[in-house]
Amino acid sequence: MNSTQTKIEPRWLSLKAASDYSNIGVKRLKKLAEEGRVKGFQDPDSGRGDWVFDRLSIDAYRERQDPDKELDRKCIAILNRLK
Repeated sequence: MNSTQTKIEPRWLSLKAASDYSNIGVKRLKKLAEEGRVKGFQDPDSGRGDWVFDRLSIDAYRERQDPDKELDRKCIAILNRLK
């Protein structure tokens, strides 16, 4: 890739690409989508029922799993109650 080319990162990923990207198994990803915890669905344009996943929702799901961020949220909540 030369300096004038820009790398494009797709927002919508196939099931396999989403699994590789997130390091989450395909069955688990489908379940997370069905639970509404990540944005994913069967592509209506696919005649085979292929799944697509929103990369940004996967990032947000993983960020919510960060134990340090959860501790930060709890501390902020406690401090807000002291006001």
